[in-house]
Amino acid sequence: MVVIKAVEILKKEGKSIIVAFSGKENDNRNPGYTEKLKAYVKENDLEDVVRFLGFLDRREQLKLMKHATAVIQPSLFEGWSTVIEDAMAMNQRVIASDLEVNKEQLGEKGIFFERRNAQELAEKILTILSDENQEIKYDYGAKLRMFGNTFKSLINNK
Repeated sequence: MVVIKAVEILKKEGKSIIVAFSGKENDNRNPGYTEKLKAYVKENDLEDVVRFLGFLDRREQLKLMKHATAVIQPSLFEGWSTVIEDAMAMNQRVIASDLEVNKEQLGEKGIFFERRNAQELAEKILTILSDENQEIKYDYGAKLRMFGNTFKSLINNK
């Protein structure tokens, strides 16, 4: 909901943005949540700026992420995020909630917002929109080498 409310703020300010949600639309842990989000979008005239794409084939998801202006990871709780890993592997900008695991994963290259603060998220989105051509280099290869070396040392010390 925080992403939708951030987009609503930006639309009211006359900013041009489209946000696409992908993923499974039903979850036994919170049945009806997606329908609640869709109803909010409809009731608040946001259908022109919010898209629900549903579950996508992995290749389609990666294409969407690669060609997006940024990836938003708005989790309220998270383990190590594969969405963030995918985005980093593509050198894609990521706006993530302020969870410690997201900060650890993205480091200084992440753009973070207070996880329930739609106004702050809207401001972070505007920051990225104001410099769409900014290139991010995560040096993902170095990260993988470091992980491999750490793993290797753990095994060798057993």
